[in-house]
Amino acid sequence: MAKLPWHINGPLHVSGRSRFVGDEAPLSGMLYAKFFFSPVAHAKIIKLDLSAAQAFPGVYAVYGAQDVPGQNMIGHVMKDEPLFPIDEIMFHGQPLAMILAEDESIAEAAARLLILEYEELPPVFSIEEAERLQHWYIPERKIARGDVDEALNKARYTIHGQSSTGGQEHFYMESQRTRAIPCDHDLIHLLCATQSTMEVQEITAKVLGIAAHRVVVEVPRLGGAFGGKERSATIWAVMAALGAFLSGRPVQVLLTRDEDMRVTGKRHPFLSKWKIGFDEDGKIAAWDIELMCNGGAYVDLSIAILERAMFHAENCYHIPAVRIKGRACRTNLPPNTAFRGFGGPQGIFTIESALGQIARKLNKDPLEIRKLNCYRDGDITPYGQKISEASALDMLELVAQAADYQKLIHEVEGFNSSHEHHKQGLGIMPVKFGISFTTALMNQGSALIWVYIDGSVSVSTGGVEMGQELNLTESQLSPPTMKILNKIPSIK
Repeated sequence: MAKLPWHINGPLHVSGRSRFVGDEAPLSGMLYAKFFFSPVAHAKIIKLDLSAAQAFPGVYAVYGAQDVPGQNMIGHVMKDEPLFPIDEIMFHGQPLAMILAEDESIAEAAARLLILEYEELPPVFSIEEAERLQHWYIPERKIARGDVDEALNKARYTIHGQSSTGGQEHFYMESQRTRAIPCDHDLIHLLCATQSTMEVQEITAKVLGIAAHRVVVEVPRLGGAFGGKERSATIWAVMAALGAFLSGRPVQVLLTRDEDMRVTGKRHPFLSKWKIGFDEDGKIAAWDIELMCNGGAYVDLSIAILERAMFHAENCYHIPAVRIKGRACRTNLPPNTAFRGFGGPQGIFTIESALGQIARKLNKDPLEIRKLNCYRDGDITPYGQKISEASALDMLELVAQAADYQKLIHEVEGFNSSHEHHKQGLGIMPVKFGISFTTALMNQGSALIWVYIDGSVSVSTGGVEMGQELNLTESQLSPPTMKILNKIPSIK
């Protein structure tokens, strides 16, 4: 077989020949979508006047909640997120109406003509305020083992503290976009920048009030995603599909960078309150933590992200008594969403911050505290999983040896002692990360392999190429598959 390049798409990317959704030539009769975004974070809608925009030259139509033929709902985990809000605005930048025009600049100009009458309501932005008001999507989650209060009381030392992590913009190179094309037999073909083809198909069908098989979702490739096109891409795909369905013409939705950053959700900010008990060696006896995340206006994936943070709240360390509480808070921000690590980094950050304080309290090297508390074979996690083939301790020792850790420590100490205003830091930290979904039924996958008469092979999967070079992974077929294919003379 021919030798594969190390990066199949690399030559296309570096030469500018990679094709993305927004790169295709305009289709005949294509309409361009722009949106009237809410100017306030929280308000009661009194009236939304579309008439001036509808009468603007070059505008084909202005669509809102009243034009949705099926369900005006894109909430997936919980049915709490409308396509267009009817009574209540929940975040600044929420789309209230869609303008379709012959030209993008016309649609932008018309969007400025909509008139919104509203009664502003008190917004909630912070976790602290949401906690005070008990604005939670669901009741508190809890994972517990052992008598935490007793273990804390008996511990030689206890430390309590508070940790916080902020939001983060995905900043993928390709902004949110979809092109919707009406086809024969009343099909809607979506060329879509999404990580979730099935969700886009399912939600689009419900909003349009049609069978799912009439919605075809195709993802050529994504110009970055990082979780920001998992659920966040759905609303824009549905908007494009709605426009194409109602107008009978191709419709393109393409957010500008400014629009994308203002109206899409980010990594979840977390606030964590904790207490930890340990002995004179740094061996941890008890870990008590409350994890609170800022989910934004609608639940999106906040529950799963909170749960994953809870599953990672002890990281790689065995702690006999553990109490982990978690609450997902509703605020008046764009719905926060998946982002690399999916809650894991927020949970790990807190326990590692606590270990750093233990090391300072005992005047010990943080690496020694980490090694002392690492999981060993046979240990049980707070959520009941038995640890086998534990390798965190071995990895810490291997990394320290390979990096010449002790030498680096002396170099850092020497630098810090001779520099008053500039300081250096050094650390080694293990990371536990669960690769499965908290929704168990999603932990499955399949592939369809076609072998053609000329010896070529086609592989179809549900994976999405978003810069991780999935195409190369798929082309590196497993040994059992290759054994079968190599029996075909034309492939050899």
